[in-house]
Amino acid sequence: MAGRVTTLLPFWGRGVVKSGWTMTTIEIFAWLLIGHAIADYPMQTEWVARAKQPGFTFDGEAIWPSVLACHAGIHAGAVKLVTGSWLLAGLEFVAHAGIDYSRGRGLLSYNGDQAAHVGCKVAWAALA
Repeated sequence: MAGRVTTLLPFWGRGVVKSGWTMTTIEIFAWLLIGHAIADYPMQTEWVARAKQPGFTFDGEAIWPSVLACHAGIHAGAVKLVTGSWLLAGLEFVAHAGIDYSRGRGLLSYNGDQAAHVGCKVAWAALA
């Protein structure tokens, strides 16, 4: 099963050029998982992991909604880079924020959180 994804390649000073590369659904899924692993581990500092939790405050100010939104935005960007789809990036933003919010409220375990994220990647790969 092949998905048609037009990869966008940035060229410094020349905007973005469509490459026309084709990836199979499995390749899309693999790249989505790689993007998730990068965004959820090395790009998520310990501070972000704590600050995105519902109820987190900094100097008496509730900052967790914006930190969670930024974290979800990084994941949405990874989905956009892999699939080229703003729609799938938007769906990832909403899904990722919702899953992490549920984890922060104690509604999901760590493994449940990661399984939900992987399930989203399966859906995005199938839709790409």
